[in-house]
Amino acid sequence: MQARPTLFFALLLGLLTACAGGPQQTKSYGDSSQVSGSASSLMGEDQVLGSAAEAEAARREAEMLAELADEGIYPETAPCQVTVKYFRSNTTIGLYNEAYVSQSDYYTQERASADYKVISDIKMGALLKSLEEFEYFDEAESDIKRMPGASVAIVVRRGDQSWTLNWGQAMGDDKMEVARNSADTVRVVYDTQRSVQVVDNAEGENFFLKERERIQRENALRQAHGAASGGGR
Repeated sequence: MQARPTLFFALLLGLLTACAGGPQQTKSYGDSSQVSGSASSLMGEDQVLGSAAEAEAARREAEMLAELADEGIYPETAPCQVTVKYFRSNTTIGLYNEAYVSQSDYYTQERASADYKVISDIKMGALLKSLEEFEYFDEAESDIKRMPGASVAIVVRRGDQSWTLNWGQAMGDDKMEVARNSADTVRVVYDTQRSVQVVDNAEGENFFLKERERIQRENALRQAHGAASGGGR
């Protein structure tokens, strides 16, 4: 199957840019009884600028949502979890939407790893639309399943539904491109989503050494998949 061009990546970059900076915050000058006349004037000016910035941010967001809607992309309001598992390197990356858990609740809890990130509902909607374009839902099986010999699995949970797409070299080339495009799409969203996760780290500096080794193993595995893909044509 030849991967079709998709507008998702261009729209996603615009979405990330639009969401990168929040509305400007007005400055705090303490108790009003201690504010001089000039400071009061500055505070009033900042409040006007802050309101204008917020209005502009809201306008840009509305335009962005309209553009996404034109492409059939809407905020995903059902709780969703998308996971990519690389079995050979024992690496997992995943995404929740805010309908599943809020960013503040998720990131403030200490966790064993930073494998998962939380994205907005509109980003999840864009991600699911992209997976649909890459025919993930056509090739994936219902429910969560592990296939013997699979080197990668892409799992989607949406509400009370779930799908799994497994692929490994022993399975042939039928689903290889769908699996690769689907995994790479999830990776794009994961890598471009900023997060600050509190991680339980009893190993000190060894944690960062192991993380570097994990990334190197994952990159080597992806290169091997790419070489296998090129050699099979």
